[in-house]
Amino acid sequence: ILRKDWATLCQCFKFQPLNLVRSYMGEKLAFYSAFIGFYNQMLIPAAFVGLLIFIYGAASAPADHATIDICGSFGDSTYMCPTCNQICPFRKLSDSCVYSTVSRVFDNAVTVVFAVLMSLWARWFIELWKRRQSVLRYDWVNN
Repeated sequence: ILRKDWATLCQCFKFQPLNLVRSYMGEKLAFYSAFIGFYNQMLIPAAFVGLLIFIYGAASAPADHATIDICGSFGDSTYMCPTCNQICPFRKLSDSCVYSTVSRVFDNAVTVVFAVLMSLWARWFIELWKRRQSVLRYDWVNN
């Protein structure tokens, strides 16, 4: 029954048959499956917010003043010191254009807000998991 109701790709978005898992494999594995399922459900809003912040970073990277300076004519005319003491050449600041743009996509002002939101999400997740844990315990004791 579990093979048909649980371990198939088409059942991916349905709720887990925890009572069947509990009767076949025991409470520990059913509890672990409940935790993983709940964790994955809770990751969906966090992933959505993270995707929005990534899109914001990608959209705002070309308008960043530091990126414009590095990738523009200022970066072409500015040379940076060598990175070693021996035979390292001078290099143009504009050689760092790709790194500056990628850095701006992932490190912008909104990522700080995302870090705070993820801290709040973690606390929210723990509290909601405690509730879910209590409901499971109550259901399994009374069943």
